[in-house]
Amino acid sequence: MVEAPELGLDRTDLFEKNFNSRYAAEAIREALEQDSRVTVTNVSVTADFNHRIATAQVDMSIDGEAKTTEVALDVG
Repeated sequence: MVEAPELGLDRTDLFEKNFNSRYAAEAIREALEQDSRVTVTNVSVTADFNHRIATAQVDMSIDGEAKTTEVALDVG
């Protein structure tokens, strides 16, 4: 029996005490690009340690159409 690969966002780098926005951005990029229709052009993650929130801005194309989205991650 062949098991399906683990899909989704690896949240390890989002919730550790030694938060690193570069690692978080790479985890987000890898999760989105699991869908072959998605090409990520930029991921920017900014941490607000006082409020324990990280904001991720993602520029990508889905089936060739450019999209930009921003998400607040409560890492608290």
